[in-house]
Amino acid sequence: MRRYWRAIPPLVLAGWLFVIFGFSSQPYQKQDIKPQLQRWIPEETAERIVPNVSFRYHHGIVSGDAPYSFIEFFLRKGAHMFEYGLLAALLFLSLFFIRGRGWRALAALTLTGAAALTDEWNQSHVANRTSTLLDVGVDLLGAILAIGLILLICRVRLSRMDKKSNGRKEGTTTT
Repeated sequence: MRRYWRAIPPLVLAGWLFVIFGFSSQPYQKQDIKPQLQRWIPEETAERIVPNVSFRYHHGIVSGDAPYSFIEFFLRKGAHMFEYGLLAALLFLSLFFIRGRGWRALAALTLTGAAALTDEWNQSHVANRTSTLLDVGVDLLGAILAIGLILLICRVRLSRMDKKSNGRKEGTTTT
């Protein structure tokens, strides 16, 4: 039965890769969420919640003077972090045959980076999409956070298991 469970992460991983590359193959106009933001958030509220800052990203300026564009920028980057964090987690689970969590994490991060680079290459061939290595960095940040969370959970679980087994060995009960 355990064999069948091991097939699930690679299958979900394959589906998730199709989702990622499906999104990256769409022109920007299909992904523009500013009209929805304008319907959901009144302009005065958007102006109030967006800080009055601006910064350079790739070849453009992201500015609080355009609140809906500012919000969309961070939502899109957050979505990238989530997409690639989930990809890294699925890779980590799919690479169960690699001994040692550290090596498995490194392999998952390396493959996630390769997928992010391929995604940016794909975007460079799509109308009205920009391709930048900065986005690969955003993608990898999401992957690093996800793998870090997985490793932390593994460490906490092992620590709890050690405490339980040590308590049994010493003849004490744990609650």
